[in-house]
Amino acid sequence: AKKKKILMYDDLRTVIWGVYIFATNVSRGCNILGGHEEVKSTGTAHHFAFLLNSTDYRILRMDEDHDRMYVGSKDYILSLDLNDINKEPLIIHWPVAPQRRTECVLSGKDINGECGNFIRLIEPWNRTHLYVCGTGAYNPICTYVDRGHKAQEYIFRLEPGKVDSGKGKCPFDPKLNSVSALINGQLYAGVYIDFMGTDSAIFRTLGKHTAMRTDQYNSRWLNDPTFVHAQLIPDSAEKNDDKLYFFFREKASEMGQTPMAQSRIGRICLNDDGGHCCLVNKWSTFLKARLICSVTGADGIETHFDELRDVFIQKTQDTKNPVIYGVFSVSGSVFKGSAICVYSMADVRMVFNGPFAHKEGPNYQWIPYQGKIPYPRPGTVSIRSDGRVVRTDQGLLLRSLQMSDAGSYQCTSTEKNFKHTLVKLQLVVLSGRTVNSIQAETSGPAPLCPLHASAWTPSAEQYKDLLTILSQPEMGLINQYCQDYWQLGDDPAAGVHRKKDSKELKEQRKPRNRRHHEGQRSMPET
Repeated sequence: AKKKKILMYDDLRTVIWGVYIFATNVSRGCNILGGHEEVKSTGTAHHFAFLLNSTDYRILRMDEDHDRMYVGSKDYILSLDLNDINKEPLIIHWPVAPQRRTECVLSGKDINGECGNFIRLIEPWNRTHLYVCGTGAYNPICTYVDRGHKAQEYIFRLEPGKVDSGKGKCPFDPKLNSVSALINGQLYAGVYIDFMGTDSAIFRTLGKHTAMRTDQYNSRWLNDPTFVHAQLIPDSAEKNDDKLYFFFREKASEMGQTPMAQSRIGRICLNDDGGHCCLVNKWSTFLKARLICSVTGADGIETHFDELRDVFIQKTQDTKNPVIYGVFSVSGSVFKGSAICVYSMADVRMVFNGPFAHKEGPNYQWIPYQGKIPYPRPGTVSIRSDGRVVRTDQGLLLRSLQMSDAGSYQCTSTEKNFKHTLVKLQLVVLSGRTVNSIQAETSGPAPLCPLHASAWTPSAEQYKDLLTILSQPEMGLINQYCQDYWQLGDDPAAGVHRKKDSKELKEQRKPRNRRHHEGQRSMPET
């Protein structure tokens, strides 16, 4: 089909979602496409039907390692040979129990179109297994599928006894779209999580991290969305900067009183564990922006293709900068059609790093936010590791202190997907002047290495504890180590001194037996 290419401009108009959720329009070049019949007439499209009782082939998952294509259908999971797609597929039959189907029908659902196990999630769990979820006749369920180590084994079977709940992973209603991404053992899903299909969320389950979601029933976050695609796109070589992008369309009322369908791109940080006081177990980094795909006609009238239908991410040599292709449609009373628009990650990041927006009240216009942006910037949660601060399973390890490290710290624990505080710590960074003054009063070891000044004054109990610490015999060796470290820096000889001092420190800390050591000193040299 003949395609007309139109180069779009960068649209910098602002669409705003409150103080912590913002958006600026993203637009790029687009191609206008013909309809279904026009594509079919090219001879490159063929009707796909392997099962006689189903035409529901919504979920596709390509497995290049095994040269297979996995297809989710009603009550069936297919494994197709990529080298010969017409070859007889491997098939798993995974229906719901008759009792569950009966319960579904009694709840008022259709026995054919709703009361089946419609497969809506297929994700690679490891090199040998898939994680698969289905609607389960309005009772979502998940399980594992063994696909073998290599394609030649032709293994494709359910793992017995591994069925678990699919809530928060797969929708109840097979008509509702859902998207998912399984990353480092954690499942991220854009899904409706209730029986009625009214509670939409971007959800995180599985893994060792806290279960997370978007704010419930908050139209500023999600407003009756239709999820289209989810994709991990790194921002840099720093893993803490990894972002997961969600593509969807939703009802939007910012352009007027009547809600209209608009396309969105949203993102979250993978290491987001939510807030401590507010946004507990909710994303603190969720942002979204509008995706614009429009064409200006000869008469100057702009036609918007506002309904995002599909997304394809074209990888490039630079994994941080893939090309995004979006398929859009418009179904107005005057014009109906489809288009493909192309977006670069540079434009996407420019939008998300751009201005926030603000609305003074319900009768005011959205305008760019001119106030001071808090630090860290809303939408970011990463701790950049420079070697000084190391994140461990037990918490943060501060390998060296700075005055800016002083403050309050909280140790939290997660139990039944809810966080609670175990202990609160107040870190005080002492200056050399404070320590030296205490040592001078007690005739303790030589002064420590000079540090920055501090206004902290110890209380009576803290003063007593500090005296106890400074009176230990090891303080002299620690002081010498500190002085050598700062004086010699990275000189190779300094390493020798440091190793020697460390060894002496260990020797001094060992319990000593007076009789044993006196005996050693009386032994003659040989």
